[in-house]
Amino acid sequence: AREIDPSMILALTFPILYGMMVGDVGYGIISLLLAGMIIAKTKPGMLRGFAVLWAIASIPSMIFGILFDEWFGFTFKTLMEEMGVHVGGSFLVVVFGSAFHLSRLHDIGTLLLITILVGVLHLSLGLFLGFVNEWGHSKTHAMAKLGWIGILASGLLLVPHLMFSASLLALPIDEVLAGGIIFAVSLLLVVRADGIMGVFEIPGIAGNALSYARIAAVGIAGVVVAEAIINKLLFEGVALPNRANPFVFFLVCAVVLLLHIANTFLAMFESLVQGARLNLVEFYGK
Repeated sequence: AREIDPSMILALTFPILYGMMVGDVGYGIISLLLAGMIIAKTKPGMLRGFAVLWAIASIPSMIFGILFDEWFGFTFKTLMEEMGVHVGGSFLVVVFGSAFHLSRLHDIGTLLLITILVGVLHLSLGLFLGFVNEWGHSKTHAMAKLGWIGILASGLLLVPHLMFSASLLALPIDEVLAGGIIFAVSLLLVVRADGIMGVFEIPGIAGNALSYARIAAVGIAGVVVAEAIINKLLFEGVALPNRANPFVFFLVCAVVLLLHIANTFLAMFESLVQGARLNLVEFYGK
């Protein structure tokens, strides 16, 4: 039977995961410029291949930067005001009138939940492709793939409440029952194919989903460096108080820019490594 090649899907999912980790409009722009320079200056090879990936992934980086309201570690409003332009809020507010806001520094719980949801969807897609490819070989093992999707789905019904509920007694009984039924039916499909050993694989699939929290971790680390260290400590702490001294002001601004470029390099490589891991190990392994 002809199997589905997941390579094209990886080409779509990698830039999205990369963009979620970089998640800054300014860093997306720098990433695109640096990638363009590498492509222009190098011959076909591994480095140029990475540069092409960086160039493509810089677009979702900018899109997520707009959603996270991150512009070189500043909010859009703060950046515009530093440039002497008064705006009424984030880019989404100014351009689209949308009040959507998700801060990677202040909405960590929500961000973790979103990344785990992304992980469940990504893993489920991999499992579904495995189901399609396995169907022509063993329908029992193919159905087990659907069983794992069901187990992941049942977890989604419970995990958000466990994360945000003050007490187990506050869990909605209808969702608990629905999750339990889905879990039981799905587990039967898994055990039918893999035997009792399938039960012991549940922590593994849960760990796979939780590993997508690294998307949040990488992003938060980049924000801390950009906002807390580079912008607040150097730009606001040193450059702005010395505006009257052009030499000091422009020198510190140059250092700030270089540090942002260096932080972009770190974000590019870390997001490349972690994005590749999530796609090749977690997704492709399904």
